[in-house]
Amino acid sequence: MARTLSLTALLHKYDGDYAAGPKLVDQALMIQRSRDPIHPDVAVALQIRGDLLYLSGEISMEIDPDQWARSQRTRPRPRTSAVAVAAA
Repeated sequence: MARTLSLTALLHKYDGDYAAGPKLVDQALMIQRSRDPIHPDVAVALQIRGDLLYLSGEISMEIDPDQWARSQRTRPRPRTSAVAVAAA
């Protein structure tokens, strides 16, 4: 259900209905955080929410340190290539 809400919010990003999206993302985040607060889908939902707020002009320039820390833990890490390691 949470993923469906996030994807619907993403559709609102592309159809220009920026006001409808954040409500859906907030519902998705409530579900996702209750199940697994550090799941990568939480970071995706936060990204969609940020995009919608930015596009609607309602973004706050303050960054919540807890949300920042969670996003850093859930970001995929770059993989080191064996070729790059051998060349070094």
